[in-house]
Amino acid sequence: MLKRSWSAVVALAVLCGASVAQAAVLPSLLENFTVTGGDLMTPGAPYVVRGTLAVAPGATLTILSGTTVRFDRDARLLSDGELLVQSLTQNIVLRSDLADPAPGSWQGVEIGPASQRTLLDGVVIEDASTAVLVGVGARDGTYTIRRNVLRNFSLYGVQSGVLSATTRQATRMTGTIADNLFENPDVGGGEGIAYFGSPTAAVSALTIARNTFRDLRGGITLDRSSPVITGNRIEQMDVGLQVSRGSPLVTGNRIAGNGIGILRMGGNDTNPIVNGNQISGNITFDYQSVGLPAGLDPYRAELFQDAERNFWGTTDPLAIAAKVSLESGSGNRPVDFVPFLDANGQLVSEDGLLLGVVRPSSGSTRVIAEGSDVLVLSSVVVPVDTTLEIGAGSTVRVNPIQGFGVDGTLRILGRPGALVSVAPLSDTWRGIDIRPGSAGSRIEGTVLQGIRLSVPSNLRAAIDVRSAELTLRDSSVLDFAPAAVAYRDQSTGIVERVRVDNVGNQRNNVRRATGILIQGSDPTVRDCRITEVITGLDFLDGSTSSVVGNTITANNTGILLRGTNDGSPFPRINGNDLFLNGRTGRPEVQNLVLSGDSLTQISAVDARGNYWLATTEPEIRATILNTPDEVDATPAPVDISGFRTAPVNP
Repeated sequence: MLKRSWSAVVALAVLCGASVAQAAVLPSLLENFTVTGGDLMTPGAPYVVRGTLAVAPGATLTILSGTTVRFDRDARLLSDGELLVQSLTQNIVLRSDLADPAPGSWQGVEIGPASQRTLLDGVVIEDASTAVLVGVGARDGTYTIRRNVLRNFSLYGVQSGVLSATTRQATRMTGTIADNLFENPDVGGGEGIAYFGSPTAAVSALTIARNTFRDLRGGITLDRSSPVITGNRIEQMDVGLQVSRGSPLVTGNRIAGNGIGILRMGGNDTNPIVNGNQISGNITFDYQSVGLPAGLDPYRAELFQDAERNFWGTTDPLAIAAKVSLESGSGNRPVDFVPFLDANGQLVSEDGLLLGVVRPSSGSTRVIAEGSDVLVLSSVVVPVDTTLEIGAGSTVRVNPIQGFGVDGTLRILGRPGALVSVAPLSDTWRGIDIRPGSAGSRIEGTVLQGIRLSVPSNLRAAIDVRSAELTLRDSSVLDFAPAAVAYRDQSTGIVERVRVDNVGNQRNNVRRATGILIQGSDPTVRDCRITEVITGLDFLDGSTSSVVGNTITANNTGILLRGTNDGSPFPRINGNDLFLNGRTGRPEVQNLVLSGDSLTQISAVDARGNYWLATTEPEIRATILNTPDEVDATPAPVDISGFRTAPVNP
């Protein structure tokens, strides 16, 4: 029997496998040994553990400063009672007993599900599979892991929960992991901390603070876990912090020099709050947000991830935008990083920056001053009861594949001599979605160009008005697809003095897109010029719109009326210049085309008082194609009386 002396203890050593009846210093060789009382491990020659060194429920094992414990292959320390390991000088060592140890040489320390209290303070744990495993299912226990060095582990520094295809179990103990060093300088693999919750037991009673992570595959990995993560240094990882299905608070950390700084993966149940950190210098992404398939709508407020008030290594918003995920729609969750901090921790003004949900600057309105340079960094959502107003003379540059979603009110207020320009920074942008219920929106004195709708999309036009209201006046829509403007689903408004020209989107002199689509809606279209599209005005499913004073020319089709035989009304088409519409290189002129069952109605199409270029009724009717779907149906009559022989708009 090997005995140790300790001045404050009368030791009673027992043989391997025996229990300890009172406070005692354990023998040096421990093989499948169970602590059942209050036992000690003290400095001296190293302890050697074979199999499992277990602490029974209600028992206490204390390991004193200066002690070294070596573990045989696949051995472990399992505590279901109290485990107290503390050294102010970090000179307690738990490591492999092998002559040439490698990561994973022993199992590590396991805090069992019945554990009441665990303190690991000032310990060096080396060469384990998982240095510390926090048991699953426990409810009332506490654990503190602080001021330790966890090194050269093959799987995890600290792990909790079981993650597999068939089983999910989680700890319910309250824990603190603070002031530790996690590193694998020799192997560069493993993950620092990994916590896996379950649908019924998400991990939240956990604080991860002031740790240093380096030379690992991953720093912190969370699944259904929502701890507080604060004051950590996470560097030189493949992925610094990975979050799935949880809402951790991430604040005051330095996350730098990793492949990916933060990787967020999941749907609406994954909402980390990332504020007050330094996140910079990560190679691929500073913050990558990956969603799940969840519909086409890119303008849902819950999509945008809270990453405000961080320092990103620069105050250039475009440089920040280049290293974070910004795409929305199809389940993607863009990162809202505005406002952000400078290197001194001061807020950088967000004037002229738009990203995510619009926050009012005064009352219920966000006002962007006249003459501003505006950057739209990601999709912009104008929520209900909120107004976004962009002043005259402003230049709005939109990041590629981004746009505006308006549930409240949008006012773009240009004027002659001080037009507002809205165009992509490069390539194209997504356009403006005036969404159901929106009212009072106005786009005036504005030039919008370079708009392409991403596919798949539930939108139909560069400016898409659905069950809503919009006034569009004194503006231009250029270089677009698949349409410039659409009023759909009982929308209302005015389109007045608007230029629609898609010559910039032609390929090999082939026209593309639709000018204005009106589907089951009744806006007034007045004094507009529509050219170089496939169809100038496309009416579907009936409309009582007034079409007056427009110039519609140099399109494949001037005006198209189509629908179903349900008695839907026709628009009134009066006093327009409607001429020279037809396919390029073909002799047929199609100024007005009627197609569909609705065109067998008895009521006539009111097309009086227009200029058709032709000067006789037969010549005019030759430019009108009137073909109902049913072979034996009678085409709806078209009233062209009072036609003009000179243009309305010279």
